[in-house]
Amino acid sequence: MWDLISKIIPTPVIVGLLVWGLISAIFLQPLVEERQANITYIPQCKAGKLPQVALRQTPRNKTPDDETETVQPPMAVQIVSELRNIFKRDDEAYTTLRYANMDSCSCSVGVAYERSFWPSLGNVMSFGLFEPRSIKFLEVRVAQIKASGICG
Repeated sequence: MWDLISKIIPTPVIVGLLVWGLISAIFLQPLVEERQANITYIPQCKAGKLPQVALRQTPRNKTPDDETETVQPPMAVQIVSELRNIFKRDDEAYTTLRYANMDSCSCSVGVAYERSFWPSLGNVMSFGLFEPRSIKFLEVRVAQIKASGICG
């Protein structure tokens, strides 16, 4: 497999892309996210200019007899989640504990960025040329998180 890839793409280019990915994930992405949050999303949230969203209602008529089983994610998803935690230098994946001392807008923006880590990394690595839907409509995600009450 490596031989085929190294015949198509030179090894220094592959190593350079890996180094650029690590630099982007560890240093640049948190910087870009913090600046975007402070300039755009947090003031928009505090001013009440977030889009109106309708939350999905979950059915509440479940009986205790309903059998529910816990489904474990595939091993690849678990590995990627652990890599994500290493890149973010954080042991608490997908929790709002670190946002507990913040206001609801800062917490909502933080959780929204946390849930769109990989698309945001692609956006940062491509200097903004690649803009996935989850980044393009991040204010909708912030509004959904704020309306859901996750951040109080």
